[in-house]
Amino acid sequence: MGLRRGELRARIEAVPGGAEAERLAGQLEAWLEALLDAPLNLTAARDAETAAAKHAVEPLAAWRAVRGAVELPDGPLIDVGSGNGAPGLPIALAEAPRPATLLDGKARAAEFLRGMPELLGAPQISVVEERAEEAARGGLREQFATAVTRAAAKPEIVLELLLPFLREGGIGVAFVGGGTDRAALQRAAAELGGELLDEPPDEGLVVVRKRRPTPEKYPRRWASMRRRPIASPVLEPIVGTQADPSMAGFQARRAAVPLQRER
Repeated sequence: MGLRRGELRARIEAVPGGAEAERLAGQLEAWLEALLDAPLNLTAARDAETAAAKHAVEPLAAWRAVRGAVELPDGPLIDVGSGNGAPGLPIALAEAPRPATLLDGKARAAEFLRGMPELLGAPQISVVEERAEEAARGGLREQFATAVTRAAAKPEIVLELLLPFLREGGIGVAFVGGGTDRAALQRAAAELGGELLDEPPDEGLVVVRKRRPTPEKYPRRWASMRRRPIASPVLEPIVGTQADPSMAGFQARRAAVPLQRER
């Protein structure tokens, strides 16, 4: 792999929850070796140092920050859209023996992930091959104490995919990379039954607590989420400050927009 176990162990300073560094370093090394050897284009990293930093050390450092900022409830964890396993796999290994589910709708990614529990000696980890917006309407809905994801879409869309998996009191963590509109995210979280953490432990994270059940209409179809994210501003009515559904209101609005005369 090119990164000796002693070097990897030294870099895993972010081990949360008192996990044994030697065990975790060995598991992470085996996973990263398999990832770099996989002919599936599951990572853009082509060297061990980059893969270790991006997929293992950085997620664990962020997770340690989350652990220091909020008390995590007991119960299972899910990584939504797990792909090559980051960030959910290193977090699941560090959180052992907490049960963890790696969810991904792509067959190649799911096939790779299914080999990890046996390879890493991590029977607490299971893999589900299903799209997130479909899985969140089935038996996995509101079953998890903690949900994590690495954002591959707008943060408000990520929240719509993440929050339906959480039970009340659960904690969701999205790795978004910074530059978020917190006011828009707060509106989206509230609509989905959640509440953003006032002070995120890291600017690249969005942390939300589930306060009440997510309305049944969420998550929507992927096309609907992309076309109109929950936090999108509501269009103002043409006349007045409130929409008037009556015929009189329609006529008033119609009169305010004269027809262009035909030439």
